[in-house]
Amino acid sequence: MQEHQLVDFYRKYYKIAMKVAYNKVEDYYLAQDIVQEVFLKLFLKGGNLEENVVKPWLLVVTDHTAIDYRRKYCKKNIFSLMDTDLDAETECSMESLVMEEEQNLAFDCQSLQKKIFQGLARKNHVWYDIVVSLYVKDKTPEQVADQMGLTLPHMRTTLSRARKWIRKEYGTEFRELGL
Repeated sequence: MQEHQLVDFYRKYYKIAMKVAYNKVEDYYLAQDIVQEVFLKLFLKGGNLEENVVKPWLLVVTDHTAIDYRRKYCKKNIFSLMDTDLDAETECSMESLVMEEEQNLAFDCQSLQKKIFQGLARKNHVWYDIVVSLYVKDKTPEQVADQMGLTLPHMRTTLSRARKWIRKEYGTEFRELGL
């Protein structure tokens, strides 16, 4: 594929690809990353696509890539919040689910994640602040402890209590998702 062709496709289909990605992940910056990755895949595919199939290919690949990103994000955050070791029986084989089930699972994961954060905020604002700082803002435990004026052991103990409460309050819902 010629570079000028890729630029033309990018100009033609960027907005619609962004719309597809954003509708799946509901995060503008993540949607930009997804679209960038999809156009990179198109470029690497080279001249193997005919011009009349580029738009449908872009839309399908954007949709699937966004679902993959959403699934990975959901699993990363819920697994790290739950801090449990899952055995082979409880892990879902994400690749074996049909697309509708993938979308439902992603939505259910996001809903559970939202409930967990809302519940944490209501139960204990310190727990909420620690969990958000660690798992959403990707701060180190040392940074969180320093930011909150806590010793590192105290912050870890508080985090452990928050996790225990999350497992107690949301463990059933977590297991019902089959994760």
